[in-house]
Amino acid sequence: MKKTLIFTFVLLTMISFTSLAQQYRSSMKQEDREKLESAKIAYITNRLTLTSGQAKEFWPLYNEFERKKFEARTKARREGYRMTNRGQNDLTEAQATEILEIHIKAREEDVAIEKEYLSKFQNVISDGQILKLLTIDESFLRNYLMRELRGDKDGDRRSNDSSNK
Repeated sequence: MKKTLIFTFVLLTMISFTSLAQQYRSSMKQEDREKLESAKIAYITNRLTLTSGQAKEFWPLYNEFERKKFEARTKARREGYRMTNRGQNDLTEAQATEILEIHIKAREEDVAIEKEYLSKFQNVISDGQILKLLTIDESFLRNYLMRELRGDKDGDRRSNDSSNK
């Protein structure tokens, strides 16, 4: 029973950040969503120092990559939620095992998608740029959400601080 509770807690914690970000995106107005996407494109393009030729090939591929990852995570989360929605305290060991298998399968699918697209990205951008991409995508969302929580819409804390003086 203790294992089941720990597993459920870990699973829900792992899903919560992704879920929070996706809920944030889905609850946004269309205009705000477009602003978020524009900011993300500028952030990634700047951090990767993409040339205009690279950007033309990179962005359609990246958007396809993001869509596939989103679909895979949504499917896994839906299946995991369906199982845990029965009541966390009422999960049998067999149900916990099934949820764990769903989680492992989702992680494997995520790795397969990443592997497929990393090789596709190698045809468009350098390996160094790909390594940067692996970290900056998460850092963008984390930084964007933190700015939103602080109320720092333009991304510059100092401008808010100086206006408060």
